[in-house]
Amino acid sequence: MTESRALPGWISQVILFVLSLATLLGFNTPQTYRNLKYVENAAPRQMVDIFFPESAKKIKEPVNVFLMIHGGGFQGGEKEAYDGVCIEMAKKGFVSATMGYRLYDKNTPHEEQELYLEDMLDDMDNAINTIIKKMDENGVKPNKLIIQGYSAGAILAMLYSCTRLETCPLEIAFIVDQSGPVALGGTYGLIEEHLNAENPLPGYLLTNSPIECVRSDMPPVIIFHGLNDDIVKVDDVRAYVAKLNEFNVPNDLFIFEKSDHDLDTKEDFKEYDKGFEKFMEYVKLYG
Repeated sequence: MTESRALPGWISQVILFVLSLATLLGFNTPQTYRNLKYVENAAPRQMVDIFFPESAKKIKEPVNVFLMIHGGGFQGGEKEAYDGVCIEMAKKGFVSATMGYRLYDKNTPHEEQELYLEDMLDDMDNAINTIIKKMDENGVKPNKLIIQGYSAGAILAMLYSCTRLETCPLEIAFIVDQSGPVALGGTYGLIEEHLNAENPLPGYLLTNSPIECVRSDMPPVIIFHGLNDDIVKVDDVRAYVAKLNEFNVPNDLFIFEKSDHDLDTKEDFKEYDKGFEKFMEYVKLYG
């Protein structure tokens, strides 16, 4: 889940993802709001970048919101890495945003700090409220919310979609999980070796897993995963899919047979083509 390893390939593939929609939608350069603090006395990472289609004010119908959450093992990653992705999504007609969130400080002893996944989910609540406020200021009505996350960001997307379903400021249309760890310990423990390496995370971060939170009324899920991912084993992802199916949650899994956690092997790019089509299908079905 380390950002330094996964980020470059992921960025290139997301850019391919949004560019592939260019023939379907055609909007102009987006209006941009950068580094909006979403809480008072915000920490440096408690900010969000928001991108509007230039023609947004001319749109009378409510607009879907696309929120991107970066990865980085809860210890790193930058929202700015996805500004380009969000710009492209805004050009396609979404109000898009990329958010930062509080991270575990790997240089501070565990006993001297406390940070829980709930705190990061609270950051998501506040970022979404800030997006809604900015949309209201621009005379744009929000429709539904699409949350996309990579690696650690996908954990937050999955957890948020089932634990904050009733309290989310917007109805969640669906989520997109890319290389997301679906289990953080316990029965499915799959990433302990990775997390207990050079910069281990405190145990209290690993007490809530997406696979344990599946519920029948949670939003649909699109999953992209590498067959050779050595951080998040594909068998665990298949177990997550089985759990989604058990609860009748609509989902689609795209396996990248030649790729690892980065999902950047050229031979697998055809899976993104399929994913692009499925994303737009989900927008029509659930957006």
